[in-house]
Amino acid sequence: MTPTRVLAALLTFLCMVTVGCSVEGRMAEKLDRPTALALLKEKEDELMNVPPYHGRWAIVPVVLEVRVSRPTLGTFHPNPEKEEASEIANMRGELEVRNALVDVGLLKRQVEKDIKEPTVNVFDVGAKTTRYVYYFSVVPQPGVAFSQAPEGGTATFELAKGAFTSVTGVLQQGIDAEVEAQVTYSPTTLYERLLFAEKKMQEKLGSGDLSNVFRDRYWNDLHNTQVRGAETRQYQFRRYDDGWRLVRRLR
Repeated sequence: MTPTRVLAALLTFLCMVTVGCSVEGRMAEKLDRPTALALLKEKEDELMNVPPYHGRWAIVPVVLEVRVSRPTLGTFHPNPEKEEASEIANMRGELEVRNALVDVGLLKRQVEKDIKEPTVNVFDVGAKTTRYVYYFSVVPQPGVAFSQAPEGGTATFELAKGAFTSVTGVLQQGIDAEVEAQVTYSPTTLYERLLFAEKKMQEKLGSGDLSNVFRDRYWNDLHNTQVRGAETRQYQFRRYDDGWRLVRRLR
């Protein structure tokens, strides 16, 4: 066998091993199921860009800004110290949620930018009020998105990831083919890390009402998100001079 033929055979073998199809399959008049699946797998990341089941979890805002006031003693505020303590506890809970995300490598703490300064409560000018700003930033990584809106920013984490697992049917008419494919969804590693972050938060806050409040406020959404499942999709393919190509999603 000549070197050229050896190289051609090797390339064909590599194509079959890595993407599950043959050059002949792509160039064939009839689109078969293995070839259709291989072509879908090639564009899997792009086609699975928007997961179903609202499979995302968000922290809003990323940068935490809180105003803590000790109101003026009066009819509407018979216990100013208790009200102030409640606001401080709430701030601590919000802070520990974000610190837990730092512990699992999803957020980064920026202590040097923090702000603590006296300010005015326009609804109670006699109140002792302090403005706190705790700075965090998002650690860039796959499955994590950041938006500047609203103020303080929003970090969004992908909880479910889809994959094409099989082609269940091919309906071909001439150079066009409609392909039915099965997509299976499973939890991402981000989902597992967020579950661990919840555990870290509860360790920081301890047992009690405060831990329960923040579990309900943030983590219930995580547990209620469906991260496993399956769906059927349909795609259009067309045969060109260089073989079969994926054209668009039909349903």
